[in-house]
Amino acid sequence: MSLTSRNAQSTNWDNPGSQKTLSQISTKIYGEYYSGKIDSVWKATTENFIFSFANDNDTKDMKICRMNYHDVTYNTSNYKKLCFGFAFKISRQHLYINNSYYNDDNVLKRMLMPVPEEIEVFEIISS
Repeated sequence: MSLTSRNAQSTNWDNPGSQKTLSQISTKIYGEYYSGKIDSVWKATTENFIFSFANDNDTKDMKICRMNYHDVTYNTSNYKKLCFGFAFKISRQHLYINNSYYNDDNVLKRMLMPVPEEIEVFEIISS
């Protein structure tokens, strides 16, 4: 799963002759790789990892963190949230981000934010 978040930040300042606006659009991509079968019970394993990219073209400065737990199960059927793994859950109009299974604030911090502009889910099937 990967999430794309675009935050527009505008700064206005006064100039005696005119009003100017500086706009900056920042794109960050977050993701989680889950090695198990997607169903109502998720299994923690050190093969799972979370990652982030600074922007769409960032392949050199990617941050990655493997899961620190092994053989822990998480039952998602008890929750009224759409779960995409251990780190990302959607409920109503919010995205819940929880990195407690990874114990690393370097990739992403625990937070609550509005649902991102774009969500992509990929399933990798080996033959």
